[in-house]
Amino acid sequence: MKQIKLVILFLALGILFVLPKIVWAEQIDNYKVNIVVNADSTILVEERIDYNFGTEQRHGIYRDIPYKYQARGGNYKLEIDSISVTDETGGAINFETSKSGGKLKIKIGDVDIYVTGQKIYTIRYRVKGAINYFADHDELYWNATGNDWPMNIINTEVVVKLNFLNTSSQEITAVCYAGGLGVQDSSNCHFAFGGNGVGFKSGSLYSREGLTVVVGWPKGFTKEPGFLDKVIKRLKDNGVVLMPILVLIFLFWYWKKYGKDPAGRGTIIAEYEPPVGILPGEAGVVYDEKYQTKDLTATIIDLARKGYLRIEEIKKDFLGIKTGKDWKITKIKEWDGERNFEYSVYDSFLQNEVIISKLRSDVTFAKKAKEVKKEIYEAVRSKAWFTKDPEKQRATFVAIGWLFLGLLYFLGGIVLDFGGGIAIGSLVISGVLFLVFSGMMPKRTKEGVLMKEKLEGFKLFLSVTEKDRVSFHFSPSAHPEKFAEYLPWAIIFGVEKEWAKVFEGIDLPQPDWYVGTWAGNYTALALADSMGSFNNSFSKTAVGSAAAGGRSGLGGGGFSGGGFGGGGGGSW
Repeated sequence: MKQIKLVILFLALGILFVLPKIVWAEQIDNYKVNIVVNADSTILVEERIDYNFGTEQRHGIYRDIPYKYQARGGNYKLEIDSISVTDETGGAINFETSKSGGKLKIKIGDVDIYVTGQKIYTIRYRVKGAINYFADHDELYWNATGNDWPMNIINTEVVVKLNFLNTSSQEITAVCYAGGLGVQDSSNCHFAFGGNGVGFKSGSLYSREGLTVVVGWPKGFTKEPGFLDKVIKRLKDNGVVLMPILVLIFLFWYWKKYGKDPAGRGTIIAEYEPPVGILPGEAGVVYDEKYQTKDLTATIIDLARKGYLRIEEIKKDFLGIKTGKDWKITKIKEWDGERNFEYSVYDSFLQNEVIISKLRSDVTFAKKAKEVKKEIYEAVRSKAWFTKDPEKQRATFVAIGWLFLGLLYFLGGIVLDFGGGIAIGSLVISGVLFLVFSGMMPKRTKEGVLMKEKLEGFKLFLSVTEKDRVSFHFSPSAHPEKFAEYLPWAIIFGVEKEWAKVFEGIDLPQPDWYVGTWAGNYTALALADSMGSFNNSFSKTAVGSAAAGGRSGLGGGGFSGGGFGGGGGGSW
């Protein structure tokens, strides 16, 4: 029995010590909000907060009011100004404002003064941009108390007055939502029309609960911003939308200053032989500003034509059934020329005989192929055809473009929270712009432009299929060696079949540097077709080895905490 009495005594003492904390915990006794909607679409808000500090000593309270929302596909910002704070006598109270995280904080009180018990604060401010405009009505959708107060609110009243109406309450529609964030229950609040406004009241609101009100009225009473005003506001609220425009302006300026080629002759004149001082592999880069595997293929064919290599076509079959083609490259002559990138191509075949299909898994060949690519870029730069290494110029802008897109992969959630879909779209467009412009950034010199025009002229000549026009410069039948001599260049320009047609019907001696498997007589078209297949196969080998507002709160679409307004507060 003694033990039971002791337990009861301890429980009673515990309750005695805790009870004052419960009774005198901070709370808001009354939260009264008066809102006046003006014809110019501004609203005047007056919040009277009867704050009960209990026995706690505090300096005052703070009120957080959201001004930035994720709405209409991006950021939407309210303009809040004309802020004042008074006490129950109408006297001014010290306050300071700050913005953080899309909220305006009104910090009320004095650091040198403590308050306790009940204190009345009246906060007034004006808001621009809080009206939603729909096809059949305009609307105020306002979270009057906010859902971020950590204490209970005992009594809440909201009055919305439409300054532009007289007493036509029948033209007004209304609804309210009370409770936690997202609650669509209207049972804990009710409203009544009176004159040119609506009065709302809710029961007690517990911690993190709030009262949201919606009032609608017919079109034509409040001024809706024009299209241009809406565009300007969207740009102001979403500065990030200007990013692609600024990126485009920068890229165009940079291209014009550092990427645009100087003027050449301006006309393309047919050239009847390759330009002097340039090799087929170099010509491919000067012509289109980038290295491609066909530049390497043309170099191999040119080396074979010069007697360093022999290319032999091999039939691939399975159980006697032909399944495709392969090629064997054989070194037949020691290198005796200049040690340039062509020598590196020759040297990349480490053995005297190699099978093309087997090179796909050859790591050493892949490394050599990359070195050839680098040497060709160095060659066109050293011969003053480009102001800078075209690959490095292009790679810089490609890297920046992928950096923009990479931000979405790693920071997509943050970007979405910061600026919504508009921010994501701006990053995507900006990144794509860098990628698109990257191909335009390599800049030829004056000499490079003139060389490109000569190459275009030579391509024009190789593309001509009329024998009579070619015969005007040389007789194909009298100079059959011209076909093989110019074939690497035709491959560079992608016109090998057109060039072969010039020699159609002419009896050509089969070259000793190429051994084919074609049926029937050797022809220019047969060799061109084989070279096309060789180019495709070798290209695969080289690559393979290397590689809130805006939505109505009426009609069941609203909820507690929805619309504009909101936030919360506390003491400090």
